[in-house]
Amino acid sequence: MKDSHLLLEATEFTNMNEFHEFMQYHALKMIPLHLEDPDFESNQPIPESSSEIIFSISTGVLSMLLSLQQAVLNAQKRVCGKAAYWAEVTKHLVTYIENCSRHVSGEELKTCLNAAKEQINSVKMEKIIYG
Repeated sequence: MKDSHLLLEATEFTNMNEFHEFMQYHALKMIPLHLEDPDFESNQPIPESSSEIIFSISTGVLSMLLSLQQAVLNAQKRVCGKAAYWAEVTKHLVTYIENCSRHVSGEELKTCLNAAKEQINSVKMEKIIYG
């Protein structure tokens, strides 16, 4: 279901910890060993891209992130730290996708982003952004 464009409708998070855990397991890809383990020794040079975070992008994941971001932007009181964190991650991810012209997959990512923008449902996320 994680790659479905209906992911937002299918999820029912009751708090930000559930959302955060879901995103950690389903949107973030495995961190390279040399980043995960600071004591890792390798004879291989660390690639320049090692400073990048790897996301599993789908319309469903993007619609969840965009919905959360919109709920944070519309918040009437202070949101919890994890909600602010994911809203900020979303801002940077969207900027990256919108400026993503150097990769062949750039148009595919933009297509996912545009489809996700049509599915934004901030009301679904309002109940979890405060705690």
